This record gives sequence, structure tokens and C-alpha cells, in this order.
Amino acid sequence: MNWRELAARSPAPPSVQRGLGAQCRAALLTGWADLAGAAAAAEVRRRLAAEGLPSPDAQAAAWLPAATYLRLHDGLADTLCDGDRIAFGELWLERVSAAVPAPARWGLRALGARRGVALLIRHWTEAWTTPPPHGNEGDTSLSLHFLGDPLYGDPTWRWMTALTASLASEWLWGRQTRTDLRETDPDGCVILSSM
Repeated sequence: MNWRELAARSPAPPSVQRGLGAQCRAALLTGWADLAGAAAAAEVRRRLAAEGLPSPDAQAAAWLPAATYLRLHDGLADTLCDGDRIAFGELWLERVSAAVPAPARWGLRALGARRGVALLIRHWTEAWTTPPPHGNEGDTSLSLHFLGDPLYGDPTWRWMTALTASLASEWLWGRQTRTDLRETDPDGCVILSSM
């Protein structure tokens, strides 16, 4: 499934997302309010606080529950696009692409898929408390296998991971790519990207 097909799925209930034990670094959410705009950011902050979740505006090194990451993106889709997750995905791709400076994109392309995947795997546990993915990469394709944590089965996590992988793959190869997510089991999935 591509990110649009994943976006068509409903998010898990907030109580299920809050029950996930995984955590992520606040650094993964840096700049979210700038991308959202002041009014949307205020509304999303209000919703997260009402749900008893920590603020996504924490210091970059702080650990946040994965529910903050998930509910933030669900809330942004609700607030910015009236719950249309496909429209939010397109908006997210546009705004993140515009926010990342060209030298950073060129640096990723110079790094290449093989080294990019190796770095992602090596540094995964600096950003997430979940098991790192296993990767395979070739000259024109790559795959990341996520296994062993309930977070990997969450519809919002799968959707946002496919969106992120789509953008990163395009930057790695410097051209349009095809990125899909294949479900392997309730707590696992594989991201496949190819030119």
C-alpha cells in the first residue's frame, strides 16, 4: 500500500495509541508548529493537553510517548484538512520539502541509499525506543523491515512512516520513486522503495 492508501485508514482510538509503550525523541517533531501555522498549532496543543499528553514542544533530547507523535499528526490532519489524511499528506510533503534546505537534500543524495539505510539503522535507538529496522538495499531499491513492537502496527505510524520514506527515497535517488508498505503481521511491516 502506498501512503495514500494508508491515509484512507482510520487512526487507532486515542486510548489505544496512549497505551503504546514506545517513546520517541522530541527532536522528531522539531518545527512542527512552523509547518502548521499559529492557529492550527494552538488547536493541536489544546487537544494534546486535553488528552493528558506531553507537549511536542519539549526540548529536542526529551523522550515523549509515541502517542504524542501519533496524536500530533492525527490532530494536524483534523485541524488543517478537516480530517482528510490524504490532503494532509500532500500538504506535509509540500511543506517539509520546502522547509529542508537544498544542501541537506544534496547531502542525502551524495550519501546514497546504502549508507543512508545503514545510518538510519545505526541511529534508530537514538530517536525511538522500538527495535531498529532491518534493511536491504540495492542500486535501485531498498527495504526496511520493522518488527517486534505494537507501534509498528499503528495506522498513523504506518502512514507517516510511508510518507517520510517516500520523501527520503526521492531525495536519496534524486528522482521520483515508488514507496509502498507491506503489512507482515499485526506488529510488523516492510517499507519498499524503488526507482
